[in-house]
Amino acid sequence: MNRIRHRGKYVELLILDMSRGGRIHGYYLLKKIREETGLPVNPGLIYPLLKGMVEKGLIKAEESFEKGRRKIVFRITEKGEKYLEENKQELEIARKYFEKLKLAKEVGLTKLVARLIRIFEKIDQLTPEQLEVVRGITRELEAKLIDIDIAGE
Repeated sequence: MNRIRHRGKYVELLILDMSRGGRIHGYYLLKKIREETGLPVNPGLIYPLLKGMVEKGLIKAEESFEKGRRKIVFRITEKGEKYLEENKQELEIARKYFEKLKLAKEVGLTKLVARLIRIFEKIDQLTPEQLEVVRGITRELEAKLIDIDIAGE
């Protein structure tokens, strides 16, 4: 699984924005956030975040019954609306961040970064031959990426 760290506040802002349209449930949020961000979001991330948002008064949890099944649905509160309004610019930054992250995932960059992090974490355990392979791959990749690096750093 990709271990790209994203900002909890960004996800929080997306949830608030998605809840503007009325009552929403956790599964809907999981699905929408996966679609919008490309992240492998799971209930272990979303439900604690929702609980915290309820505790902060940004959203309200309500019990609902559909087809005989109990569901918890969430709706944005007045405090949540105000918070979202105060953080409009952050929401746009969050959307751009997630668009970049989704594109990075599509081109395989997130997997590459995750692999590089794993290699970095055990670099002191690599054999001299493995280090030489890493050195060669790094030089080759860097040379190819220099041509497309917009900042040119």
